Amino acid sequence: MNRDQFSEVIVDHKTGMVDTSVPITSGEDLKEAGAQGLAMTKAQVSLDAVVRDAEGANAGYRAVSAIPSLDGGRPVVTVTLMKGGELKKVIQKLD
Repeated sequence: MNRDQFSEVIVDHKTGMVDTSVPITSGEDLKEAGAQGLAMTKAQVSLDAVVRDAEGANAGYRAVSAIPSLDGGRPVVTVTLMKGGELKKVIQKLD
């Protein structure tokens, strides 16, 4: 992973395919992307696997976001799940 290049990726919620991808080049978004990238360099589990696990453990919910971060130096991801109009957040370990 190149920690100097980041993109915001928007996924079509109906198809699961990438709808748009826009480079992040400055500002708060770049700062947050750098922190997320650092968390992923310490991860031993892919975001895809963690999202599948979170959806599997929460019947009827679909993931709408997955944001990696460090918690006490350990990589975690906050997965936001949605079922109808109901939102639920779960935190999963990435190591």
